[in-house]
Amino acid sequence: MTRITGGFYDDRFYLEVSGHACEERDGVYEMPSANREDESALACAAVSILVLTAAEKIARLDSEGAFYNAGITVESGYCCFDLETRDEYSDTLSSLLDTLIVGFELLEENYPDLVSVQ
Repeated sequence: MTRITGGFYDDRFYLEVSGHACEERDGVYEMPSANREDESALACAAVSILVLTAAEKIARLDSEGAFYNAGITVESGYCCFDLETRDEYSDTLSSLLDTLIVGFELLEENYPDLVSVQ
């Protein structure tokens, strides 16, 4: 199960994505069963592309000086963005978060056993 938590609080942007839509067995992520194989693979790929797109956008903004503090962690099965945003970038980050949450909510609607937005 992939769990997504996020929000924009004052000038702080926070997004955490943990888990995989695939099942883990002995440190290896596998498709749960033959009848759910396609769903699990699609959900994993969709979550991954949303996270990697956000990470790239955040890295570009960071190079422009968009943040006072930038905590960025992207690992297999886990990502966390904890960003203290400069005022002039608040709208940009708010838009990014809104777009990501909509994407994650669409995944949750289509794959409720695999994706949870909190």
